[in-house]
Amino acid sequence: MKLVFFKTPKPKQFNYKPIYYDAEKEELEERKRQLGIGTGNGKNPDLKSMLARNWRRRDRDPSRKKSSKISLFIFLIIIIFLLYVFFFI
Repeated sequence: MKLVFFKTPKPKQFNYKPIYYDAEKEELEERKRQLGIGTGNGKNPDLKSMLARNWRRRDRDPSRKKSSKISLFIFLIIIIFLLYVFFFI
């Protein structure tokens, strides 16, 4: 025989399944389905080639390289100024 003076109750279990409805997402999915735009795993070759072409073009853009050099120069000047203020003033 088993003598139990204090019996601890088991925790209650709930079978709650959250339901979420996003009307905008449903409308977007319906429009994509009507237009024939697949929601695949990003395997659209036109999109991939377009993105790759844009990235290559952006890398060859001389104004972008010039602006990045200017921003780097400004950043270095600010760092040097802050170091000067911190150590010498």
